Amino acid sequence: MIDQFGEEIYSSTGIDRKNFASIIFNDKRLLEISNNIIHPFVKKDFEDWISAQSFPYIIKESAILFETGIYKQLDKTVLVTASEKLRIKRVVERDHIPEKVVLERIKNQWEDAKKAQLADFEIKNDETQLILPQVLSIHQDILKSDK
Repeated sequence: MIDQFGEEIYSSTGIDRKNFASIIFNDKRLLEISNNIIHPFVKKDFEDWISAQSFPYIIKESAILFETGIYKQLDKTVLVTASEKLRIKRVVERDHIPEKVVLERIKNQWEDAKKAQLADFEIKNDETQLILPQVLSIHQDILKSDK
């Protein structure tokens, strides 16, 4: 990471996520380089973690599950959707970053309609529907299909 992005991406507590994001989300080439470095480590760590689990199923979260093709390695996929306006508002509030920065990140993601064609389930997180009943329904469907 230092070889590719320099020491300035680090702080005393590790990677300075805001600084790093400002670098990679403004340059698709740098984002791809970052993904090529990070994803093999994340994959290995996840595989190690999975081997120690004994649950009926495991959930893997990724904002770019479909864009990277990771979904092809999974038995089922769940897409969580909300309007772009609501997603932007949530990220701005959560990360305390400008809307412009969030829009740059969104440009690297597929539209929900494209992802929905590949997803097995969808959770609407749009503040008009309760989340828990949707999650419980998916949970039951997954348990049934596992038998």
